[in-house]
Amino acid sequence: MWKHRNSVVFNEEQPCHGRLLASCKEDARLWSCRWPAADRGIVDAWCSSFSIM
Repeated sequence: MWKHRNSVVFNEEQPCHGRLLASCKEDARLWSCRWPAADRGIVDAWCSSFSIM
């Protein structure tokens, strides 16, 4: 969210919910390798919640 806000404020981009949610989903996927294998379902739940919105 912080990167999206900075793009809007400093790069004069238009706010976009779709781009924000896609970025959140991508970050969750990138960080998923840092989670224990037993907890990867949590990442999948987060990613699916970003897809529903």
